Amino acid sequence: MSKNYSIAVDIGSGYCKSIVLPSSGDTDEMRRSVKSFRTAVGPSRQVTLQPGVKPLVVEFEEKSFYVANTAEVALSVDQRTNTLSPNWAFEDGYRALVYYIIAKALTGEGVEPSDTPIRLRLITGLPQAYYENGAEKMRNLYSGTHRFRHSGQVWVVEMIDVQVVPQAMGAYYSAVETLLSEDEATERVGIIDIGTFTTDFCLSENVQYHAYESGGVSIGVSTLVASLKAALNRDLGYDYTDESLRKAFERKAVLVRSQQLDISEQLNEVITQAGKNLQKSLPSSWDTNTMYLVLAGGGGADYFFGDFFKEAYPHIKVITSPENAIVLGYAIYGASLDAE
Repeated sequence: MSKNYSIAVDIGSGYCKSIVLPSSGDTDEMRRSVKSFRTAVGPSRQVTLQPGVKPLVVEFEEKSFYVANTAEVALSVDQRTNTLSPNWAFEDGYRALVYYIIAKALTGEGVEPSDTPIRLRLITGLPQAYYENGAEKMRNLYSGTHRFRHSGQVWVVEMIDVQVVPQAMGAYYSAVETLLSEDEATERVGIIDIGTFTTDFCLSENVQYHAYESGGVSIGVSTLVASLKAALNRDLGYDYTDESLRKAFERKAVLVRSQQLDISEQLNEVITQAGKNLQKSLPSSWDTNTMYLVLAGGGGADYFFGDFFKEAYPHIKVITSPENAIVLGYAIYGASLDAE
């Protein structure tokens, strides 16, 4: 019998991440094997690549997509699939990224394309705002046999199992394995996962997801970057690039005429405002005084919103490797299924 593979996939609006579950089930091995790239995808028809651009193309059902670096270089923002659409997880561009991740993951395991279906389990998730109505739809969409072409090679995969997890619960499963004691895991715990464009929050008690106390909001790292850009333009008259501003959150400074200028005041202004707006979006039942602790994950948990949340929630803990917490949690969840 052919080997079955398990792949954890987190496709965020900013980054895609994946883990091929090791046979050992070892969490440290999972953490070391995380693959990541910017989320970019869009139709490749009638788009000519510039010389030197590697043609990363995924084709299925008479459709063709540029993915990853190729999409980022070859396509303008308007030409790419909108990753902030409510239907994003069910669109063809999303499928193209899933297929690309699968092909790269299997190639990394030494698997060659074949007409004989390659059996695998997919562990993925949906944002809190779309989970209740979308989980079954996603399971149905990806279950069964899929045929696609990547870089000119045809792959046939059979999804023998599709697990769909509430996104922020992925961060929670990561914390249960790497941060919390067995007793702490059963307590009333709030989880805030801050991504590039959105923030998800959920609540768990006795390791059970509480749907009515979970949700999401369109506030993320990009919100802070845009607000800081406006504040610095107002105060200094300079228009900094998004990339330089991301670094400024860590350095707490920007360059002005080759000199480092402290921007702590502007940072505190934009972080505090965005943090307060995020807090207003939490359910009224999120009385953190009754919570054992609050967990923070996602790429915005530390450098970006870290200071605000540590003040707002003295009992907060930042999840180990917060930027990879969701995909690691998916993998941990998948490994627990294998162990049953």
